[in-house]
Amino acid sequence: MPEGDTIYRAAKAVRAALLGQEVVDLWGSAREVQRFAGRLHGTTVTDVASRGKHHVIVFDDRFAIRTHMGMTGTWRVFEPGQRWTKSRARARVVIETADAVAVCFSAPETQVGTVAQVEESIAHLGPDLLAPEFDPNEAAARARASSAESVSDLLLDQKVMAGVGNVFKSEILFLERIHPEASADALTDDQRHALAVRARELLWANRDRPNRSTTGRTRPGELLFVYGRDRRSCRRCHAGIVSAETGDPRRVTYWCPRCQPASGENVE
Repeated sequence: MPEGDTIYRAAKAVRAALLGQEVVDLWGSAREVQRFAGRLHGTTVTDVASRGKHHVIVFDDRFAIRTHMGMTGTWRVFEPGQRWTKSRARARVVIETADAVAVCFSAPETQVGTVAQVEESIAHLGPDLLAPEFDPNEAAARARASSAESVSDLLLDQKVMAGVGNVFKSEILFLERIHPEASADALTDDQRHALAVRARELLWANRDRPNRSTTGRTRPGELLFVYGRDRRSCRRCHAGIVSAETGDPRRVTYWCPRCQPASGENVE
């Protein structure tokens, strides 16, 4: 599933192509797009932004389109007449201007409505990790109040802070030396704050990187600490990385059993 950094880059590309442009055609397979298309013809794109894992386009400050990418969705920008890289049958939203065509492919969730309606639908989100005004203290306070049972679920709770997905979850927990199935209630306030600061640090560092890196390295195979590295050596202690389905719903998580011992285990 695309995480906050991926959606940020998509919004940046769509913003560069559409901001200030008049919509000359708008269509797509999403039912709400078909219902609102007539109202959006001739409007001007006044904003394009990411909100955690949500992508929002605003028209004349009155209407907006919100998409959530799920596991399959993606936004692409083309020149008029350029051949698309995916099938037209997968186009959920197509926005055409005189100079560009922005297409949302395969997004499972699409909302079209007034700006107020779209804002209401994402009002539950915690502070956006890629917003300039992100406040780790607010995220830590929300973490304290969260009903998440495990720390894995806590990091994926978008009501705590918006933007973390499965990859960043594993990487954040490794860097903070916390076992993914540790009880969220057992975290100290300092740990909650540190998780928020680390999450912000990693997403912010990757907001403009097409190849996500949490290690600071750019060579293939050296980008991540634990995610996708099952049975390979930990970059910190050389123990074997392990993986298992954790959380609710279950998702594959990676960790180092030596650097991130379960409660009661001894660190060698």
